[in-house]
Amino acid sequence: MNEPLTWTPASTKPDADTTVLCWRDTGEWFSGWWDDEAGAWFDCATGGIVEGVTHWAEPKGPPP
Repeated sequence: MNEPLTWTPASTKPDADTTVLCWRDTGEWFSGWWDDEAGAWFDCATGGIVEGVTHWAEPKGPPP
């Protein structure tokens, strides 16, 4: 199954309760979330703050 991704510029933030696919200025991707209170992106794998996020996407995944 293929799913096209819609990349949103990081200047527009996702809901704070949503895990998204993030793209960095280094050409790497990771799963993470935006924290409104901290004003930062966080990496799901490490829980650490990530800088240089340029875009994010919200994959829908396969149907149930």
